[in-house]
This record gives sequence, C-alpha cells and structure tokens, in this order.
Amino acid sequence: MARSGNIGTHTICATLLVAEVAGCGEPPKATSSSDAGVDASTDGGPGGAAPVCSDGPFDAPADAVISDIVAGHNHNCARFTDGSAWCWGTNYYGELGRRDPMVVYHTAVQALVVECAVELSLGSEHSCYRKTDGTLWCWGLNGAGQLGNGGTPPTATPTRVLLMAQAAQMSSWGLGSCAVTEQDEVWCWGLNPLGEWPGPSTGQSDEPIKIELVAQAVRWGSGSGCGITPDGELWCWGQNNHGQLGDGSFESRITPAPVVGLTDVVQVALDGGNACAVTGSGELWCWGENSHGQVGNGNYEDQNLPVLVEGLAAVEQVVTGGSHTCARHHDGSVSCWGSNSGYELGDGTTEDSPTPRYVPGLGDVVALAAGIFHTIALRTDGVVLCWGWAPEGQCGIGPPPQDWSVPTPTPVSWPPGQP
Repeated sequence: MARSGNIGTHTICATLLVAEVAGCGEPPKATSSSDAGVDASTDGGPGGAAPVCSDGPFDAPADAVISDIVAGHNHNCARFTDGSAWCWGTNYYGELGRRDPMVVYHTAVQALVVECAVELSLGSEHSCYRKTDGTLWCWGLNGAGQLGNGGTPPTATPTRVLLMAQAAQMSSWGLGSCAVTEQDEVWCWGLNPLGEWPGPSTGQSDEPIKIELVAQAVRWGSGSGCGITPDGELWCWGQNNHGQLGDGSFESRITPAPVVGLTDVVQVALDGGNACAVTGSGELWCWGENSHGQVGNGNYEDQNLPVLVEGLAAVEQVVTGGSHTCARHHDGSVSCWGSNSGYELGDGTTEDSPTPRYVPGLGDVVALAAGIFHTIALRTDGVVLCWGWAPEGQCGIGPPPQDWSVPTPTPVSWPPGQP
C-alpha cells in the first residue's frame, strides 16, 4: 500500500510500490524510492549483525526482476523484487556488500549481505537498506557515525541503525543518512559539520537525532537536508553557501524552514550544492549552486530562490549529481544539463550546458539515479544503462576505457543468466 505524499534517494526518484518479498514476510505500508531523489508517496534497537546471504552462485527466481536502482558517490546497486541486491563500483570498505575490501567491481555482483530489502540507500563509502519489517541496516565506512549504530568502526557486515521506530523511507549521501518513520518523524545521523541537524550535536552523531520537522519523505544531500511535509511544502536546513535552502538567503540554518514559493511538491533531489523539486503538475524547479549550469535556467549564477526549468515535457523524476542534473519525463525520455567534462550529460560531448539537453536515443526509462560524475537509468525491459566518468567501475560495463569515460548510455554487465 502506498503512503500519500512524495520526495526523491541519491538513490532513484520514482515512486515504486513495494511488492511482497518471497520468504521475508509482509512488507510495511510504504513505497520505495531510491536515494537519487526522494518521493513522499513512498524498528530500532541495539546494533547487531543482519542475516547474511550464503556465498556462492546466486540463481534469482524466474519472476525476480529489477524493481529500482540507486547510486552512491562511486557505487551503485539494483534491487530485485525478491529482496536481493546486485551492486558495482567501489568496495573499499565493503560498501558493495562483499567481504573483500579494497576491491573495485567493474561488473555487477550480488551483495551477499542484503536480504528482504524494500529500499536501498547509498552514501559516499557506506550503504544502507530498509527491510520488510521497517528496520534499517547500514555497513561500510563509519568514521563519522554514518552507520548509525552507536559506534564509528567500519564494518562490511550490516549493523542495525539505532532507530526505535519503524522506518518508512530513508536517504543517504556523503557521510550521512536520514530516515522518516511511519509517524512522519525525521531522524538523521553521521557527519554534520555546521550543525545541519537540530539537536545537541554540532559535529557528528553515531546514532539518529530527531529533526523538528513533520515529513512524509526526506532527502539528505551532504551538508543540507530537505523534507516534504504532508501538505506538499518543502522544508530545508543546513549549509546554504550557494542558496541551496531556497529561502532567498545565503545564510546556513540548523532549523528547517520552507522553500519559498513551492507547493504541491511530490519529489525532491539534493546534493551538496543544489536542489530540484518536481510538483504534482510535472513542473521542475531548481535552485542553489549553478557554477556549471546545473540549475538549468540558462546562466551560471547561484540561485537562492527556486527557478522554473523551462522547455521541458512533464517531469516525473529528477536526480542531481556532483554538478549535473537529469530529469525523467512522462514519455520515458531523459534530459540532462550542467557539468559535462566527464560525459555526465550522456550526449557524447564534453561541453557544459546551462539548459536541458535530451539524451540521444534514450527512451522507455522508468527510473534514474546519479552519482558524482555518472548517471544510471532503468528501462522498461529491465536493462540498466550508465554514462559518465567511471574510473572505478561506476558504470559496471567491464574494464573501463583507457580514458575512464563512458560518453553515451551503455548497458551494465551482468553474470550469465542475470538479471
């Protein structure tokens, strides 16, 4: 069953109905959205190890298909309808769910530590997932407390986030994460150098801190956060050096405040410097850092108020990368703008664009996710494609080209018989 409302997970920004996961029990009343953006229509306790999937070859059930995709800074994952996950990219701290740190995977491999997942969320070098019972589990790098388990040592084994309520949605990026409970409470943990999270901590927190905000979905963006309220407003807090809070100022704040002029927000995407929001009518509004034209308004000046991105067909999802932005349209096409030095826009050139460009030849897309310098897309036929700068397996296409670049959408490589 779907919750009302929406906000977009650096993970994907599409609303996806959670199906029952075989062998994992009944799913909670929520919809899953990746961390590339958060969609508002989408148990805690002491830390401990989650059940671990067995090693060896994995044969997915015949009816198991990819249900969503998520992107971290330099690693990505695809979640299947049976609750399993397959990932590719960096694995320096076991963030791919494999117990062989300091390894880069250039093709997709099964995340052996993930089971019964209804949502995945990826940060810089850590990963998290939400299980069918509403509990949250994280693993990987933990120097800033981004695993939320009450400590800071890294671990390749998922440990339970110390959240005492059932989670309905989560978001990770950089060295932090946030979650929304079934009661519309917002909790965050990890690095907060400017006290972006209201509460007693102003440096970092290794366990969840409650944010004074009622929201149905939350997006964390490496220095600032945003939440979609039940009435469709967008409230943000944290760093504001580029105007990414959208309040008309460049002053950082530790308490959430509404983004000026936005209503009927159904999905939001946020990275460290800029943000974008989709409304119920399919309009796209962006603001914040604009050094590469990632706001999409035709210039390169930072914007501290939302501006309408014009000339687009109806938008269903938006994702933000390091300095680029991409939108998925109602007709399944994709447009991108901003930085293109690493082929982030997928058009085969390296010229930045301050206005949207359609990605040539790309259609039938149902989900997007963006990392720092790369973007991935899921098509209706189950094919996952990637483009951008991929020196450490970010595109999962096998050994990277000599210049580490993937100029146009290219299929991710899977073992024989998968997915």
